[in-house]
Formats: sequence, structure tokens, C-alpha cells
Amino acid sequence: MVTEASLKDAVGSIRNGTVNYSWCHPDGSVRSRIDFVFTSRTIKQTRYAMVPCFFSDHRAIHFQGALGCGFPPGPCSWKLNCKLLGREEVMQELRDAYIWWRNEKCCFDNVSDWWEFVKVQLRSFFQVKGRRQACKRRRNFKRLERNLQSLQDLQQCGWDVRKDLEETKEDLKGHFAEESRRIIFRSKVEHLEKGEKYNYFFFRKLHSDHTPLTELRDETGTLKSELFADCIRRNPEIRGITAPGPARSQIKCLLYMDDVTVFCADQQSVRSLVQTCKDFSKASGAKVNSGKSETILFGDWNLTSDNVPFSIKADFIKILGVWFGGEGAALKCLEERMAKVRQKIGVWSLRDLTIEGKTLVLRNEILPVLQYMAQAWPPLATVCRAITRAVFHFIWGSKMDRVKRSVMYKAPCKGGKGVPDIPTLLRSFFVCNCIRQTITGKEKDSAGSFMSRFFLLPLWLSLGWDRWDSSYPYNWNTPWFYLDVTKFVREHTGESQARLVETWRQFTS
Repeated sequence: MVTEASLKDAVGSIRNGTVNYSWCHPDGSVRSRIDFVFTSRTIKQTRYAMVPCFFSDHRAIHFQGALGCGFPPGPCSWKLNCKLLGREEVMQELRDAYIWWRNEKCCFDNVSDWWEFVKVQLRSFFQVKGRRQACKRRRNFKRLERNLQSLQDLQQCGWDVRKDLEETKEDLKGHFAEESRRIIFRSKVEHLEKGEKYNYFFFRKLHSDHTPLTELRDETGTLKSELFADCIRRNPEIRGITAPGPARSQIKCLLYMDDVTVFCADQQSVRSLVQTCKDFSKASGAKVNSGKSETILFGDWNLTSDNVPFSIKADFIKILGVWFGGEGAALKCLEERMAKVRQKIGVWSLRDLTIEGKTLVLRNEILPVLQYMAQAWPPLATVCRAITRAVFHFIWGSKMDRVKRSVMYKAPCKGGKGVPDIPTLLRSFFVCNCIRQTITGKEKDSAGSFMSRFFLLPLWLSLGWDRWDSSYPYNWNTPWFYLDVTKFVREHTGESQARLVETWRQFTS
């Protein structure tokens, strides 16, 4: 990468050729370097320094380079720092300066020309005061860094300076907290200046007048796939999966648009299904696409491609865009979705967006890619970490966070930026689906309600959402995706759990 992009290691070595290590053992036996600064070969290095860092044993790198004539500076915009108005000494100097500016009014032909002169003077006055305050902050920061370095050296020599060291670290934390607040404020101003909002220009959506459902309906307006699914449900020779519960209801097929998923419990059911497909084709004129239809076998089966006109999959099968099958189906599905997420983030990273604009992209472009998948599979812990890293790398443009993530997750009215916590939202979508099956499906005696109660009945009993019924079986060997439901609900205890349940009830109503 360094060779192809014509980069150079700006602070890798000094003039005599020795390597700049960011950490070394006191006796010099062990050295390491974890931070690098790669720049273009056209940028000239003016100065660099290794300074102590309060949150790491390694020293931080301060680098300064000259862009040269190839990078012309752009126009700068000036904004008044309102904190300067709260300082009495600044306001007194402003009053004295305004008296002098008012005495110059007689030198202008009209008041409007004099006011333009005053505005220029006001800008120059506050710019000078702002630069002085910024220089004072930088001097204070460098002083704290020098104190930290001195105290660390004394501690290595055996001096008891723990109290002073903690005080210095707290002062440095306060400095960085103030800097993070400035970053949040500047991002708000930049967002207002650029005018980013949810409009047609920001999110370009394509609409079409084509209605594909008309091609799937018969003369009466009924979908042909509905008629096909009804034939399967009414066929007594096709035996589906028996749902756990006193009703002993069978799940034979699931239908969505023109996609039909059929469950067969034995080989006789498979043969009856093939014959039903042939009979339906003769009666309706609609054929089942055998080339696109797939079959996956669970357990011991003696079926071959001669007995089944569909392709037989050995490991995974995709149903409505979601992978199902043996162990690893969830990871395969999540990795496929993460590839699409990285692709979308890469496209939007080319735009110069503010934090608010990037948050809008995360909510309206990135989250829907994962939301549909989360209704079938909750995100794994490794995938949650990958999503979080991708989100904040997109926010900051690098791996270094400038503001705490807990602050970024807060709403703007609470001092945050409203960045969506996507892993938590994805987990809540899966939990919400399970609760919806339990709450709304209980009155209908649906198969989804039976499966949810079969695996999650101990959890619902502990929360008081269900009652004990010996006619309903339950499973103590819960799969990992239902264990994540239990873990998520346990994490939201007390008042937060009550709010969460109320939100879920409103969502499912």
C-alpha cells in the first residue's frame, strides 16, 4: 500500500537513521512502535515530537508538515465565540474599543458605511481574542503533558507521586472532554451551513409504475401462489412439521408473494408434493420452476435427484434472502449483509458529509440492510463488534474516536449526536419478533406462538407474561439465538424493561 500510493513514513526515523520507538523498557531491552504517520512524498516535514499520553504506555506522535504550493488554501469563515462574551476583561476592552469606533463616525458620509467599518473591527477584535485563548489552551495542554512525563519519570525512580499523577490525568481528561464538546458544536454549525436534510437530492430513490403482482393473479384477482399453497394444505397425504402444543397443528407451507416454502416430514409427503405440483400445473397452466427450486434435507433421507425434480442442497438454502440450514447459516447470512453494508459505506464516504449527515445515512441506508435479516437471526458478538467499528470509522474517517461512543449514542437534546446503536437495535428487532409471536399469536393459536412458547416459556414465566400450562411442552436446551433473547431481556431490567415492553406492545398492536 505504501509503495503503490507513493507514501512515506513521516516520523519513522530521524536524520541519523535510528528508528523512533513509541515505547521502550527502562533498561532498553524491549522496544515497540504502534503508531505511524504516512504522508504523500510531496509534503515536507517541518516538525514532529513524541509526547506522553495519559491513556497509554506508548507516547503519542505530534506531526506538522508543509503542504507546499500545490495545495492552495481555501476561504475561511468566521464565527463568533460566544464564550468570549462571558469574560469581563474582554467585554471591558470591547467597551473601550467601541468608544473609539463611535468617535470615528464623523469621518464617514452615512451611518451604513460606519457600521460596515464597525463590523470589520469587531471581527478583527474577536479573532485576536480567540487566537489568544486558543494559544492559552495549547500552552496549558503542553504544560500538562510535561507534568505527566515528569511524574512518570519520578514514579519509575521510586517516588510516591500517585496523587499528583492522578490529578494531572484528570486535568488531561477534562481538556479532552472540552475538545470533544467543541467538535460536537462545530459539527452542528457545519451541518446547518451545508443544509443537509432528508430530501430527494440527499437520498435518490427510483420509482416505477410497473406492478408485478398483476402478472401473478388470475381472473378473480387471487394470487396463483395462494391457490397452490391451499392445494398443499388440503392434501392429507402431505405431512408437515408438527408444532409443539396441545393442538398438534401442522406447518406445511409458508407463503410470501410468489415464493412458497414447503415442509415435508417423510418421503411419502415428498412424492405427494411432486404429484401435487404436476396436477396443479395441468389445472392452472402455471408451472413450478424446477430450475430455481431447491431442497435441503435434515436428518437421514434416501432421496436422490431422480426422485425429486429440484436441486438438493447439502449445507445451506436461501429463503427470501436469508440463509438457513446447518451450523454457520447465521454467520453466512450476516457476512453477506456486512459486505453490502461496507459497500454502501464506501459509496457514502466519498461525500464530504457532516456527523449529522452521516447519522442520517446510517439510519436510512445502512440500518434497513440489516433490519430485515435481524428478524430471522440476531447478530453474533463478532458481527456486533464489526458493525460498531464500521459505523465509527465512517463517522470519524479513521479508527481514532474523537468523542466517547456513549456520548455519540445520546440524543441531540441530551448533548449527543443521535448515532444509532445498530447492534442493540438489531437484537431488539429479533426480540420484538419473538414477543410479537407470543402476544399476538396466543389468541390465534399460531405455529409461531407455539414455537416461541416452546423455547422461551421459562423466560415468559419469570417476567409474568405467560402462565404455566402443563398441556404446553417447553424445551430447556435452548438454541443460541433464543438464549440471546433471554440475555437481552435480562439486561434491560427495572424501569428500562418496562419502557421496552411498552414500546414493543405499541409496535405489535
